[in-house]
Amino acid sequence: MEIANLEWDRKKKSLFWTTEILQYTSPAQWRYCPGTQNPADHLSREDLSSYEHLKTDNEVRNPLTQSLYVETTNPVIDITHYSSYTKLFRVTAWILLFLHNCRNEQLFLFELTAEELQKAKDYWILNEKQQQCFHVEMEALKNNRPLPTTSKIARFNPFLKNNQIRLGGRLQFAPLSIDVRHPLLLEGNHPFVQLLIKNTHVRLHHLGTRIALSELRSDFWILQGRQAIKKVLHQGLPCKLSKLKCGNQIEGPLPSERVTPSVPFSTT
Repeated sequence: MEIANLEWDRKKKSLFWTTEILQYTSPAQWRYCPGTQNPADHLSREDLSSYEHLKTDNEVRNPLTQSLYVETTNPVIDITHYSSYTKLFRVTAWILLFLHNCRNEQLFLFELTAEELQKAKDYWILNEKQQQCFHVEMEALKNNRPLPTTSKIARFNPFLKNNQIRLGGRLQFAPLSIDVRHPLLLEGNHPFVQLLIKNTHVRLHHLGTRIALSELRSDFWILQGRQAIKKVLHQGLPCKLSKLKCGNQIEGPLPSERVTPSVPFSTT
């Protein structure tokens, strides 16, 4: 009984508190927010989809568009349009001479010299050939970095001289020209090298692979040079004709007089 009375008295006392609060205060002072309108209260609920005011339209994401501007430049001289090594050099020399006269006040005479032809040769070897085939190696050599292990020319110990990649080696103190001691490195599959091989082969009167390779190595070191020379020689018509074999005529049967046995000297 005493416990029940104590419990009743506690409830009665709480009722007095509620009555006193309602009597001396107003609801505006409480700043009460119902649970149905309290966003923080929704986080404690298990099913948020039942609240209508939380439902919104599906978000429409605009597609992200990335653009890359790529500018392609066509070469001034398309080497695939030339079948002559000499004509390619002369056309290139004329173009370089024309550009020089357009950019400078001092004009050169419209005639080609050995210097102009050498500039054309350097243009194809440096600007076109080595820049295309050995771009990564050239950047590494310019920055004094080791060549990649996957490089095709790493085993040749190459170095840069006048912005041209040359073959290393142990002949740096030999009394020979720079082209013989350290020849220029060239890629054998490039169209320029094919014209170079063809010109050398014709100049040597269509000699074999060994002679052409020896002549080319006095100025250049062509990667897989022997295979590149054989490929060019196989495409040349004069070399094909010189290697053709004559047809063998099938002989007819011998006459009967030649195969019939008879006494010696029976016919005189």
